[in-house]
Amino acid sequence: MMRGMTNRDRIAKGLAGLCGALWLLAAINPVDRQAWWLENLLLILFALALLLARKRLQFSTISFAFICFFFVLHIVGAHYTYAQMPLGLWARDVFHLSRNPYDRITHGAFGFLLVFPLRELLLRFAVINRRAACWLPPIVILAASGLFEILESIAAEIIAPGAGAKWLGGQGDEWDAQNDMLMAFAGAVVMMCVVALVARASTAHDGKIDDKADRAASRRPFAENRFLQILISAYLVLWLMLALRPVDRGDWFLENLLVFASLALLVSTYRFFQFSNRSYALGALFLVLHAIGAHYTYAEVPLGFWLRDLLHLERNHFDRAIHFGFGLLLLAPMRELFAHRVIARVGWALALAVAFLTGMSSFFEIVEAVIAQLVHPDLGAAYLGTQGDIWDAQKDTAAAFLGALLTAVVLCSLRVRPAPADASG
Repeated sequence: MMRGMTNRDRIAKGLAGLCGALWLLAAINPVDRQAWWLENLLLILFALALLLARKRLQFSTISFAFICFFFVLHIVGAHYTYAQMPLGLWARDVFHLSRNPYDRITHGAFGFLLVFPLRELLLRFAVINRRAACWLPPIVILAASGLFEILESIAAEIIAPGAGAKWLGGQGDEWDAQNDMLMAFAGAVVMMCVVALVARASTAHDGKIDDKADRAASRRPFAENRFLQILISAYLVLWLMLALRPVDRGDWFLENLLVFASLALLVSTYRFFQFSNRSYALGALFLVLHAIGAHYTYAEVPLGFWLRDLLHLERNHFDRAIHFGFGLLLLAPMRELFAHRVIARVGWALALAVAFLTGMSSFFEIVEAVIAQLVHPDLGAAYLGTQGDIWDAQKDTAAAFLGALLTAVVLCSLRVRPAPADASG
């Protein structure tokens, strides 16, 4: 039996044995047994999933080594708790940092080390094209990081109500969730840059998809699409009306920055790819809701106050509704884009569209946090609309994820196929 094993199998078994031995050693007298169990719960589930699916996944040796290295970092952090890890305390003192950075290092390693095996799986099973292989894996990593922050916040509120942020080891950082997601995303981007440089030096062209025919087929002159012309005109009229005398001009401008960038991207790429009119309508509906929120600021939208009083809620939830709408309304357009331009196996389009929207929701939380820290504190608070909720970022990402998941379930139940890119309906 040992003679039939390949070198890859031997290395994989050796690394797995090393991780198992280290895990058992770290399980002896951890600093906080309760925290150790919670930190290891997802790790154990992840390891079991890899074990059960090992024959199908068949990671390369380098991917398996990256996974094991991440396991080691997590095992050590769980033993000491991330806020008390000695190496992090040493780095804090040497570099005069304000906190123990070991948790940030581990989040960065999550992106840097795991994006490579993820890319490997997407290329093999979803058959994404080579361009998507550069940008899609980091977005999926960001989605996974966002979901992890959500699970952490739920566990924290169950175990330590009112003191969850301290229990999670936030160390007084009010932007802890956003900074953790940023590190994971940055680590993934760095790895993908390395992979891109190596790929450019290679002469291999396997997996490259020639999409000239698809590009030509999806072209449709704007002058011939009367529905889209009317849709854009109606949206612009409403947007201009709401641009007059907003509640806070500075906040209105900040809220519209991403809208300007998104519309510029849609216009500049229209001759290469057009969504169906159904997708444009869903996107326009989301933009209308966003324009209303930007006019009033999300924390002061009258409809949100009405719902708060009607349902006896603690806060204005219009921002939550918009995040939910982000996933609910934009999943179909993203699925359409993926099915026609990104993924060869269309069956993967729906799942990756959900991951993409969750990742983008996490990315928006990061961007919002950066802007809030750069502008005046009062404006930043209005822009974020947290209304005193310490788990605001996690709840916003969860709302987007649930919205996308709901649409995905409906599309699967009704067996709705992605609309043709040049469809009029």
